[in-house]
Amino acid sequence: MAVVRARTSPPYGLIAAVTFALLATGAAVVLYVVWAKASDDLTKANAKLARLSNDSDTKTLNTLAPGYEDSSKPTAVATLANLYTTANTDLGKANDKLTGLNKQLSDLRGQVDTLTSQLSSANASATLAEKKRGTAQTDFDKTMADNQATITKLQTDIAALNASRDDLTKTDQATLSDELKKAEDIRRQLVLNLEDATSQIAKANREILELRMRIRNQGGKTDVAVGEPDGKVLSVNNASGEVYINLGAKDRMKPGMPFTAYDPRTGVRFATDAEALGNGSLEVIEVGPDTSICRITRTSSNRAIQANDLISNLVYHNDKTRQFRFTVFGDFDLDGDGVATAGERDRLITLIKAWGGQVDDDVTAQTDFLVLGTPPKGAMTSTDDTAAPASAPATDPAASAPASGSVSGSVGEARNKDQQRYEDLEIAAKTLAIPVLNQNRFLAMVGYYNTTVVRY
Repeated sequence: MAVVRARTSPPYGLIAAVTFALLATGAAVVLYVVWAKASDDLTKANAKLARLSNDSDTKTLNTLAPGYEDSSKPTAVATLANLYTTANTDLGKANDKLTGLNKQLSDLRGQVDTLTSQLSSANASATLAEKKRGTAQTDFDKTMADNQATITKLQTDIAALNASRDDLTKTDQATLSDELKKAEDIRRQLVLNLEDATSQIAKANREILELRMRIRNQGGKTDVAVGEPDGKVLSVNNASGEVYINLGAKDRMKPGMPFTAYDPRTGVRFATDAEALGNGSLEVIEVGPDTSICRITRTSSNRAIQANDLISNLVYHNDKTRQFRFTVFGDFDLDGDGVATAGERDRLITLIKAWGGQVDDDVTAQTDFLVLGTPPKGAMTSTDDTAAPASAPATDPAASAPASGSVSGSVGEARNKDQQRYEDLEIAAKTLAIPVLNQNRFLAMVGYYNTTVVRY
């Protein structure tokens, strides 16, 4: 910690006082010399006057005025008178000069007194300044001592904090080590639980597979005959063709959702294509909180959609926790132009996801339905460019094998792979007793009817 020491200013008052004292002393000496010289001149003048006044001092007169020894001579008298007059004049001048010198001496004494007073004031100021300097030095020394004490205390506190930090660090490290150990134990337990759950799931899947194989070996059908209704028709406006159903936003309804209507006396039936078509098809056009408005997209021959009809969509399920799983493969014709393409299969996959279903790439024990379109066109000859109908998918690999040499390169290989995959998926579904639906049956079961309006 840097300490700034206070700077003391020089004793300017003391210096000024000493200077004034020196000047006053010098002036006094000069005045004294002038006054002494004037006094000496006055003494000399007085002595000269006394000699001139003494008539018996002939020697002096003869010295001052030759011929004076003969007092009868007028010249000597005149000369003596002139000398007396001159002496008086010189004496007056000396007196005047003495008066002036006295006055100057008085003035100088006044100046000396003034300088002496100023010197006294300067000495007092110097004394006060010295006192203040001493006080400031005392305060500075006290402040320095306090600062040093504060620094010492801070250093002590820092040392104590460092010691506490070291103790806390040791404690935290021990706590962290314990927590990490606990977390590792929990992780190991979770891994064990996961392995156990995985084992149980695998066991359940094996049981499901065994049950499906048992059903198949006992003559069970891998098809769907009866379904569950998702809702019902509340009313029908024959004039506008609008149908009100009891499903709304709370049931995850949205415009474009299709349904098939079934007679409540027979229930939801899918045993045949005619039964799967039901009384007709609906499409949601407006969604409310609890109900929705639908338009009629198709009606079956000699049938009509009426109030209390049951509605169903194989993909949709009004239970949010239930989600059917589909595997979709092959070529599809959704627009009804007679040409089945893989692109329309992608559109069908998008529709299934929009209706609430899940689409998987492969058939597994968790798959609910396999939806097959027409088999993909393999490496066929130029005269044979048709495909097997959707209602009768090929099961014999040899029947759909492409003629050798008709198509070469990667395109032919890809088509052959797609055709082989089509057959493998169908075989796997039948092995696991999973219902296989062709295009017509699936679209009837979901209520889809060809429309030129693409909604997804």
